[in-house]
Amino acid sequence: MGVQPRKPTGGNLLREAVAAPPPERLYFWRVRTRLPERFGTACRVLARGALNSALVQFLDDGLTVITSRNFFRRAPPGEPKAPRARTSAREQIVTKGRNDE
Repeated sequence: MGVQPRKPTGGNLLREAVAAPPPERLYFWRVRTRLPERFGTACRVLARGALNSALVQFLDDGLTVITSRNFFRRAPPGEPKAPRARTSAREQIVTKGRNDE
């Protein structure tokens, strides 16, 4: 009496579903304290880690950083738009002084 091959039970389908990549979601960098030149830049999350960390890749040049998940937000549906650029009070004073001359 030989060994009978096992019949597929559908477990492979579950493995295939888990192995499929999640749909692409766009995020934007929302802080100025870390990487201030990236404020409002589109990015995507490659992986989530422990202690609220994430591996983020910027779409414009492909730079990847490990950062807190508080530093980016989900982009609104539709056309991704960068948040409105804000200027600090110091920048406004310097700009105002240059325009007066």
